[in-house]
Amino acid sequence: MMSLERACLQGHQGWRVDHVSLELYPGEVLALLGPNGAGKSSILKLLSGELACDSGRSLLSGDSMAALSPLHLARRRAVLPQQSELAFSFKVQEVVMMGRSAHRGCGQQRDQQAVDWSMQKTGVADLAGQDYMSLSGGERQRVHLARVLAQIGPEAEGSNSIRFLLLDEPTAALDLAHQHQVLGIARELASTLKIGVLTILHDLNLAALYANRIALLKRGKLVSVGLPQEILTPQNIQQVFATQASVMPHPHRPRKTLVVTG
Repeated sequence: MMSLERACLQGHQGWRVDHVSLELYPGEVLALLGPNGAGKSSILKLLSGELACDSGRSLLSGDSMAALSPLHLARRRAVLPQQSELAFSFKVQEVVMMGRSAHRGCGQQRDQQAVDWSMQKTGVADLAGQDYMSLSGGERQRVHLARVLAQIGPEAEGSNSIRFLLLDEPTAALDLAHQHQVLGIARELASTLKIGVLTILHDLNLAALYANRIALLKRGKLVSVGLPQEILTPQNIQQVFATQASVMPHPHRPRKTLVVTG
């Protein structure tokens, strides 16, 4: 399990994260929702170990993030940031192979299997030989998703090693079909490989469709966390987003929630 215990992070104008306690379990997709400046990316960075808590703790399987080596963290969790830029021209397959840097010494065949697996999962296998700089923004985003998948899979299959995938707005540059593809991959990894997935989203309906649990944030505070149908209520949406909403069963997936705003 990844967790925060009363975590605080100071910003220039107050707390970016204000006494937040939150758990990410293996085998689940946890969506962070909230308006801009709510602290979503800061919480992701605390959970990943990129940032240290000013007070409170960030833990991985009960161990303090601060006590774990970068190599150990890289083998246990992978992070897809909002923007991933490259200054030099690489082939797509070379970019994806960068995700294997934490596994040096495991063997070239194993590395290539991981790269092939992740590129197939993300639908970029046909781009393997292309110049990364020639790709569209959405294609680049999917290539970087393949890179972070290569970092944690497919050796997770049949393994007892608990792994986590942290995604910061992974659907932002994608068209509608690829938004569903990416979040479908997240659900598949959680259900089949028991990888814990945390994703930051702005689309309430994508969160309702794909998340096992939702955490609502506002001004650095955790407002509520629970099942999508428990969290996505008109009252919560009004409180967090200052927007009126109607909530109803999804017409194509009756067990899911549909949110209509405006």
